Amino acid sequence: MANPDRVSNRAGTTLFLTQKLEEEPPIFNKHKADFDTSHNITHLVAGSDHLVIALASKVLRKVDASRKEKQEAERPGEVDVSKQCGPSGTISGVYIDPTGNHILVTVSRRDQQNSCDTYYLHWKSNKLKQFSTWAFNVPQLQKCRDHVITSIAWNPRNSAEASTGQILLGTSKGVVFEAELSPEEKILSPGAEQYWKNVYELSTPMAISGIEFHQVGDRKFFIILTTPTRLYQFVGLVTDLEDRPVLGQIFSNYIRIPERFLEIAGYSKHSCLQTFRPTIQEAPKTYAWLTSAGVHFGQIDPSQSENVTCNMKLFDYEKRPDGSFIVPLSLTSTEFHVLLAYPDSIRAISSLNEQLIMEDPILGSVGNVVGITRDAARGTIWAFSQRGVFRYTVTNESRNVWQILMEQGDFERAKALCHGNPASMDLILAREADFLFDSRKFEESAKLYAQTKVAFEEVALRLIDGKQEAALKTFLLQKLSFLKQEEVVQQVMLIMWLLEIQLNHLGKLKDDGRGHTPEYERRREELRQFLAAERVWRCMAPQKEVVYDLLASHGDSENLIFFARIVKDHQKVIQLSLEKSQYPQG
Repeated sequence: MANPDRVSNRAGTTLFLTQKLEEEPPIFNKHKADFDTSHNITHLVAGSDHLVIALASKVLRKVDASRKEKQEAERPGEVDVSKQCGPSGTISGVYIDPTGNHILVTVSRRDQQNSCDTYYLHWKSNKLKQFSTWAFNVPQLQKCRDHVITSIAWNPRNSAEASTGQILLGTSKGVVFEAELSPEEKILSPGAEQYWKNVYELSTPMAISGIEFHQVGDRKFFIILTTPTRLYQFVGLVTDLEDRPVLGQIFSNYIRIPERFLEIAGYSKHSCLQTFRPTIQEAPKTYAWLTSAGVHFGQIDPSQSENVTCNMKLFDYEKRPDGSFIVPLSLTSTEFHVLLAYPDSIRAISSLNEQLIMEDPILGSVGNVVGITRDAARGTIWAFSQRGVFRYTVTNESRNVWQILMEQGDFERAKALCHGNPASMDLILAREADFLFDSRKFEESAKLYAQTKVAFEEVALRLIDGKQEAALKTFLLQKLSFLKQEEVVQQVMLIMWLLEIQLNHLGKLKDDGRGHTPEYERRREELRQFLAAERVWRCMAPQKEVVYDLLASHGDSENLIFFARIVKDHQKVIQLSLEKSQYPQG
C-alpha cells in the first residue's frame, strides 16, 4: 500500500483530474422516447434498433428506433395477440434476437390446464406462427405443451434474415431445447421450427432464468445457464457442426455425471442473466446474474476448459429497515457498469468498485418502472415504465476507470484505459512506483520513478535513506537518458553523481581485499563503458578537468588515462604516462 504522505503529495493532480471529470457530461444520458403508450407496457426488447413493446391490451407494437431518431413519419406496426391469449391469457414473455429480425412471444393462460403457447414473429411480418411442437398432437412432443419458454440464447454468429440458426431455449421446468426457427413455410414443418430437440434437463426442475452460448474458434463452445439459485457451465468440443442438434453434443458430455453448479441461497422471481460483449460477434467479457442475495458478477475467460467464469464477486443490494434486501426488477450491463431497474428509479453501479454512480428517478405520470434492457447490437440501453420508454446513451464510459484500477493496483489495465493522457499516466506510474518500492522491488521502482514528474530530490533521498545504491544508480541512469541534449547542467550533475557512486563501489571492493575478484573486474568494465558512452564523454569533454579531479581523488589513474584518451586530450595522456613511467602508452 502506498505511503499516505506520498499520496498526499500528489493529491493536487488527483483533485485536478477529479474536477475535470465533474465538468464532463454524465456517462448515462437519458432521453424520453416519443412513443404513444395508450396502454400499460408489460415488456420491451430491442435488437439492432428494432423495438418490440408488449402492451397490457394484448398488442405487440413494433418500432424502428433508427427511423424515430431521423424523425421520419412511421406508423408503428402492431400485432394483435388477443386471439392467441384468449380471455384469461396474457403475454408472458417477448424475446428478440440481436439482428432484430426474429421475435418469440409466449402466452400464458389461467385456465384449468394453465396452458401456454409460443409463437414466432418475423420483424417484416405481422403474422404469428405457432410452434408445431405445441400446436399439433404429436405424442412424443406433447410433454412440451406445459413448458413456458423463460430464456433464450440467440446465436451470436447468425446474421441471416430468414433463419435464427441454432438457438437454445430454457423453460419453466428446467429443460433446455435446441431449435432453429424460420418464417418460411414448409410442408413437412408447418410450424416455425426447422428442428426442435430436447438437449438437457436439470435434475431439479426450476425455471431457467438465463442462458447464453458462444463459439470459440472452430469447434469449441461454452454455455452459461442460470436459475434463480444456481449457475451452471458447460464447455466442450463439437465433433460435427452439421449434425443437429449442434449444442446437444456439448450437453451430452454432462448427462451421465453429477451436476456441477454454483448455488446461492434464496429465490427471486426477477432472476436473470446478462452478459456484455464489445460486439455481438465477440465472446462475452463479463456476466451479471440477478439473485435474491445480490448481483453475482464476474469475468468470462473463453480459453478455460471447465469453468469460463472467473474473478467473481457479489454486489449487495440496499437493505430495508428490517434487514431484507431491496431486489431490483431487472438488470443489464455495460463494459464497466451494471444498471438496475427499481420501481421508482434506474441505478448504475461500477462493476469495478461497486460504487453507485447514478440514481435516476423515474416518477410522475409514466407509472412504475417495469424493466431495463440493452440492445446488444447497438449498445443502446432502454428502460421502460408502465407508460414511458427511456433511451440511455453511453458517453465515454471508461473516462475514470483508470483511477479505480490504479487504486486497486491493476496498473497495466489502468495504463491501457487512461487513453494516453499525460497527467493520468504520470499519476499511474508514480503510484505503481510507490507500490514496487513498498514491495522492496527497488530497482523496478527506480525505473518507474524516473519516468514520472515526482520530485527528483524526493526519490533520490528515499533511495539514499533506504541504502539502495543499486536502485539509486538505476534511477540516475534513467533520468540521464531522458534529458535533452541542451540540458547540460543537469547532465553534468547526474554524470558526476554516477561516477562518484561507481568509484566508491570500486574503492570499497579494494578496501575489502577484493581488488582482483571477478566482481571488481565487472564493476571496472561497467565504469569504462559508462565513460565511453557518447552521451557522457561529449557532455563532459568541456568539463574534463572536473572528471580528472574526481578520478584523481579516488587514486584511479588507470581510468583517468582511459578517459583522457576518449576525449582525445593527448597532452594529458602523455603527462600522466610520464608520471607513471608508462612510456608505451604515451
